[in-house]
This record gives sequence, structure tokens and C-alpha cells, in this order.
Amino acid sequence: MKKSYIKLKKIINKLNILSFGDIKITKTFVISETEKSPKGHPIYRFIDNNTPTMLKNGLYIIFFVLLFAQANGQVTFRAIGDTSSTIFDVGVQVTNFTDVAAFEYTMTYDTTAFTLLGLTEINIQGSLEFFEPQKGIVKFSWIDNTNNVTIPDNTVIYKLRFSTLEKKVSKVRFVLDDSFIVADSSNAIKNHDAYFAGINAGFIEGVTIYDFNENCQFDAGENGINDLPLRVERNTFYEYTTSNTDGQFEFVLLDTGNVNLKTLPRTTSWLPCTPTQSIDLINYSENRVKTLLQPNFGCPHMEVDISSAYVKPCETIKYWVDYRNNGTSPAFDASVHITLDSFMTYAGSSLAPAQLDGKHITFNIGNIAPDHFGRFSISVSNSCIGTVEGQAQCMKAEIFPKMICDPVSPAWDHSSVQVNGICKDDSVQFTIKNVGSTDMSAQQDYIIIEDMIIGKTGQVQLPSGGTQTLSELTAEHTYRLIVNQSANHPGKSYPTVALEGCDGYNTGIMLGSVTEFAEDDADYFISIDCQESTNTPTPNTITGHPKGYGPNFEITSHTDLTYLIYFKNVTPTTLTRLVIRDSLSENLNIISVQPGASSLPYDFTLSAQNIVMFTFDNVSIPPDGEGFVKFRVSQIPNNPVNTQISTHAQIIMGEDTIALNPSLHTIGGDNEQLYVMVDVKNPINENVKLDVRPNPFLTEATIEVKEYIPLTDLRLRLYRIDGSVLVEQSSTTGKFRLSRSSISKGVYVFVIEDGHIPIASGKIIAP
Repeated sequence: MKKSYIKLKKIINKLNILSFGDIKITKTFVISETEKSPKGHPIYRFIDNNTPTMLKNGLYIIFFVLLFAQANGQVTFRAIGDTSSTIFDVGVQVTNFTDVAAFEYTMTYDTTAFTLLGLTEINIQGSLEFFEPQKGIVKFSWIDNTNNVTIPDNTVIYKLRFSTLEKKVSKVRFVLDDSFIVADSSNAIKNHDAYFAGINAGFIEGVTIYDFNENCQFDAGENGINDLPLRVERNTFYEYTTSNTDGQFEFVLLDTGNVNLKTLPRTTSWLPCTPTQSIDLINYSENRVKTLLQPNFGCPHMEVDISSAYVKPCETIKYWVDYRNNGTSPAFDASVHITLDSFMTYAGSSLAPAQLDGKHITFNIGNIAPDHFGRFSISVSNSCIGTVEGQAQCMKAEIFPKMICDPVSPAWDHSSVQVNGICKDDSVQFTIKNVGSTDMSAQQDYIIIEDMIIGKTGQVQLPSGGTQTLSELTAEHTYRLIVNQSANHPGKSYPTVALEGCDGYNTGIMLGSVTEFAEDDADYFISIDCQESTNTPTPNTITGHPKGYGPNFEITSHTDLTYLIYFKNVTPTTLTRLVIRDSLSENLNIISVQPGASSLPYDFTLSAQNIVMFTFDNVSIPPDGEGFVKFRVSQIPNNPVNTQISTHAQIIMGEDTIALNPSLHTIGGDNEQLYVMVDVKNPINENVKLDVRPNPFLTEATIEVKEYIPLTDLRLRLYRIDGSVLVEQSSTTGKFRLSRSSISKGVYVFVIEDGHIPIASGKIIAP
């Protein structure tokens, strides 16, 4: 075996071509649109020595083909296999393998999808060697010590055995670099062209282009568009991808035939020249397309996101701020404004602040061209005094200019509500202000939630610049104010503010309520990161925000979800690559995914059907090193009540794949006011415990008397505010059922009696 290796190495070195033992950067080849080989195949030309070649692939058939122009024909290596099972073989099949003395090549496969188990069914004489110097990079060499070898066409000379990292794999990547050598006994290496082809498969390669000249033609100097979603579909089949930083994208499809390629801009300010392109896929065909987009209207669609991996009390915490112009016009003199949590102080940043005013910090980021982005970090010191573990702490980032690029409805009255809240003496004080240019044309509802109970409802109608103040005694509650915007208000504003621990001692407060509800950051130019502080963060987890309220983690049908994935290197080696794959629920709109802040730069892609991927390449994450990534996504319209939304994420660390516990939400309705809240905090008999499930509830709830004997003659009466009885029930088990259909809007008091003696009471608020 050693002699074989040396002999082959001599052959290759004689011609100054890479030896087998070297590690070579994979090179990229592209099709020339005009040049063809003598056999009619596209000629590839070298364009970049740093970009991995992306060999085309399919779900059930995997292949790579290299054709070498020789006097006696073309030597073909074709690998075919079946990924329908978790363990599968890829057979390397040869054609025109005539008078061959040696070959070698390097193959790179997708480590996010497969693990190579080894070779099997070797069916070629001579010495065959292979090894994997690095995960995902495989070196092959073969030499015959005595004779040149001729092998019948379509012979499988060996098989590569793989295992899949999941039961269903949508893409396979095999990459071949230009170290592939075929030699005969005279040490002659044949000239060759290389191209990729497949069996029953078609490929779409393309580029997304900013049509600066707005003529729907590609002109010199026009650049690609990054992270643009695209969808290919045929009947009920569909698959997504996104363009890379150069605007390039690709689809690999198993079947031939006609498909539709759709360009799906993230904002209405972009307009595709051809929103849908019909493509006829022919076997082995390469379909190269251009999809041009031009401004629908000029607008700097500025996006910002802020986050940290977690929040610890009495620690210095590093937050990362990512920003981007996803619009069609430059943003001039852009700036990011940070508002610190009340228990945090500024400790430093990677970008010098332009202004530092207590809890408010301004960073100037200059002019941001369309499709350009940046990031910086900010460190804060979290107080050791006044905070408790589990308390919500929030950081806010706003990017300027703040512009909503979608058309404004003529029916909007041009009012706009902002809310604020402060702890003041023995009360919480909320302020509602109309910051719009005109008066509110109609009354709008507001609610104040105490912990999970709606404590007060009302209406507000303010002139331009007008304010209204609401106060509540503090006790140990967490309070949240929610106010409706006027009808047809542009954007997705959701005026709300929460106050937690206003008694000043933070002892006995009901923790966990703040993060149950969404914050007012649904518009892309605002990001509010609220996390519950912890001394022991759990690594390799995914957290959804808002977390939802009640036992089923309920949210409204229009609530956007933000997912934070916190990772920690649990392997014994330093990671140079880390991949996060998250399979989103079909009830989420994958086109709306907004990749956000992270601890390290990443490449974001959509993949297959509702899969988002974050790839961290060329990184150095030591053992126990940690980081995070965050993204936001909207629901599909009109998710019905009781719809469940879950995600299934994986973190690929080297050879290890870690499945994260799914994040779960349930759709409860159109808004929080649909829920009946039951307050059972003040029982008449201190020995009686009441359990209400679910609470709040949408359709039905059970009130159960616990830790009380006897249960033979219990009675529940539900009283209207005027003292009349609305509902009356008796029970011998201590359980009473309340139906939403029997309760109209209003506030009610219920009393539970043993005989004629009241033992427990509570309040019910039905919006």
C-alpha cells in the first residue's frame, strides 16, 4: 500500500500537480454561457480559489460526474445512491474506464446532513486508499502496481456508506476539487474538462440582481442582493432557498419537468421584474437564470436587533446589535439609540458612542446603502442590588431614520399612541400619549393586567400631544398596560409597557409575567430584548418570546415570535464550524423570517420546506465556549384557535448533533381580551386552596377546592356586579366548571359555600 501511494505521488508531482497528502482549497467552477466542449458539455472556468464548489444533488439520487477528454473516450465517475433510509450506500460507477493505471481525488460532503461510515463492496483490483483528514473531507487514491486496468461500463468499483443525521434529508452536497487525476502507465495525465450532471435531476442556478438602471436588464456594475428568499414549486411540492452575499442561489430538484421559480422580496419596496419564471428542467440540465429587482418606491427600510445569550444578576453582560438597510434607498446619517434596563449601567462598546446620557446611548453608524449591514457590541454591568433571579430585564434598540415603507392607508387618522410606565411611591403610574400629528378620531380600548389578571379596562381618546395618566397601587403585582392604536395605523405598533417589582424590595413578586406578553417591537426599526435573569443558564436551548400565558403558552393569532438559540460547545475540541438548523412550523410564514443579532457572524439560508439554517464558518469556539443567534418570524394569516406552533432545532458541533427541546405556543384568538381571567388570591378560609385550570381560559375552566374536608355539600354562586346570581352550581367532588358561553363581558364575583358558610371567593374578569 505504501509503494502504491509513493508511485502515484511521483506521477502527480512530476507534472507539478497537488500531491495526495496535501490539503487543497476547493475551487469553484461556473458554466460559460457560450463555450462548449467538443462533446457539447458546458466548459467550466475557474473563478475563485476560496469558495467551495457546490455539487448538485437530489433527495433520492446522489451523484458526481467527472468527464475526462481522452483519445479513447471519456472516463466517467458517477456516484448514485438512495437517501430514503438513515443508512445508505453511494456506489461509484465508472464508464470508459480503459487502460487506466491510477487515479486520485478529494471529495467533500455535507457534514450537516451525513456522516461517512466507510467503504464497502470494493470491486477493483490494485491498491485503493482513502482517509478523512478532516470531518467532511475525504481523500481517495488508487493505483495498479502491475497492469493498466480496463473495467466494463457501468461497473460499481466501490461504495461509500453514509448515515443520515435525520430521517429526511432534502439536500446532499458532494464537492470535488481539481486534484482529480487519471493517469496511464506512461505517467501521462489526460487533459480534461469537468462538469457536473445527474440522473433524473435538474438544477437551477441563478443570481438576484439589484436592477439599478430599472430596465429589467442586467447591466455592468449592478450587484447581487443578499438573503433574498426564492421558492420553486410544482403542484403541491415546494422548496425554498435564499441568495448569498453575491446574490447567487441554487435549487437541486429530483424530478425533471416544468417548475415555477418565484422571487419573494421581504418588503413591498422591492419589485421583481419577473415575479414568476417558468423553467423546464431536462435531465442533466443546468438552468441558469437571473432574477432582477428594482425599487417599487424609494425607502430606507432600516432593521435592528439587540440581544445577549442570557442575563445574569451582578455580572457584566455583552449585547450584540445587528442592523441592516433592507430597503431601496440609502439611509443617511443613520444612528442606533440604546435604552438600558433600569438595573444596568454602560460598561463599554466596540463602537464609540456619540452621546451617553444615563440610560440612553446614541451610536452614529453613518450612511447605510441598500442591502448593507453592520454590527457592534455593547457591554453593561448588571446591578447586584435590587434584582432577583427570574426578574425580567429589558434592553431596547431603535434605529434611525425610522420609516415604515409600506403604503399608508388613507383611512388612518394620523394619530399614534405611545405608552410609558414608572414606579412612583406606592403606585405604578402609566402614561398614554398621542404623539401623532392629529387628534384621535375615536375612542380606543386599553387594559391593565395585574400579573395574569385584567385589573382594569377603559377607553382613551386624546388630542394631538395629549396625555392621560393611570395609576395603580403596587403591592407585589406585575403590571402591564396595553393600548390599541387607531384603526389602519401603519406598521405593526403594539403600545404596551410592563412594570415588575415596583414595591422596591422585589420580595414576593410574581415573576414570569413580563415575558408572557409581546413587547412593542413588531416594527423592524425597534428591538426590545426582555429576558428573565438566571444564575445558571441552560446551554443548547431555544427560547420563544413571548412565551405565552396560561398552561398552553397561548398567544394571539397576530403575534410575531422571536426565537433565541443559546449554544455552548460541549465537545472536547475547539469548533471551527457550527451549524444550527431549525424546522419551523408550517403555521409560520418562513418568508417573513428576519435574521437577527448573534455573538458571531453567520451565513443565513432558507432550505427545503420551512427550514432555516445559521452557519458559523471559520470560527474558533473552544470547549465550553458559548454564543447565541436570534431571529424573528410572523405567523401565516388567520391561524385558528388552538393551533399549535412548535420548532425543532438542531445544533451540529463537529461530529455531534444536539437536538434542542422544542419551543411550543398555542393560538388563543385575535387578542388577549378574549380570555377570561380568574383571581383566587383572597380565599375566605385560609385553609382552603383553589386551583383554576386553565387560567386564563378561552372556552371552559375548572375551579377545584383543595385541602378542604368535607366536600359533600359545596355550592358555587357567580354574582353580577348588581348582586344578582348569574351561575349557580353544586358539587360533591369540589370541582366546578365555568363555560365562557355563559359569561358575558363584565366583572363578576364568585363565592363557594359549604352549606351556608362561605369558604372561598374570587373575581372573574370577562372581556
